[in-house]
Amino acid sequence: MYRITGDDWDNWKDVSSHFGVSSSFATAKKIGATGLRGRSWPDLDMLPFGWLTDPSVNQGPHRKCNLTLDEQKAQMALWSMTKSPLMYGGDLRNLDDSTLNIITNSGLLKINHYSRNNMEFHYVHSERTSNGEHSGHFRSPYPVRVTKNDGIFVSLTACSDDAAKGWYMFPQDGKPDHICRNYEILNDKNVSFCLGKTKRFLAS
Repeated sequence: MYRITGDDWDNWKDVSSHFGVSSSFATAKKIGATGLRGRSWPDLDMLPFGWLTDPSVNQGPHRKCNLTLDEQKAQMALWSMTKSPLMYGGDLRNLDDSTLNIITNSGLLKINHYSRNNMEFHYVHSERTSNGEHSGHFRSPYPVRVTKNDGIFVSLTACSDDAAKGWYMFPQDGKPDHICRNYEILNDKNVSFCLGKTKRFLAS
């Protein structure tokens, strides 16, 4: 385990500086059990949530974390996807419910422990719908901020459902254990992807 960033504290400028370096280490395959045969565990520093002091102050005055709830969730998600050690930096004696929910989120903890081959995805693909009809595709190399519903939704369904346009089962070794997406975008083979079943690893 080794630090790859400067000290992290509860302001978004500190947090946002970790995205680039996390992407670089993931691209170089230097994170998790598969990184350098399990000998590379980059540390993004602590999670400065909850009841804190100012930087470099050991004894009070104490205050609440300055990050918004969404910023804390984003930081926890990035730390989990980068498989960074998750070290809580606040005062456990004054742990509030919202902070507890973030640091004990079962989905993120599973990502931190079990996920592999994590990397940055540079394109956003979306289908905008209007009155139930598909109205086209768009790609952007930049993050997309959704400020209103605008007909965008997420749902779960079976591949055989008519609403699952573009999704199909892909058999491998005689078993239909891959679910794939065909975006039907010409001249771009990088936007299609498949989801496959995998076994959980005992060690991350």
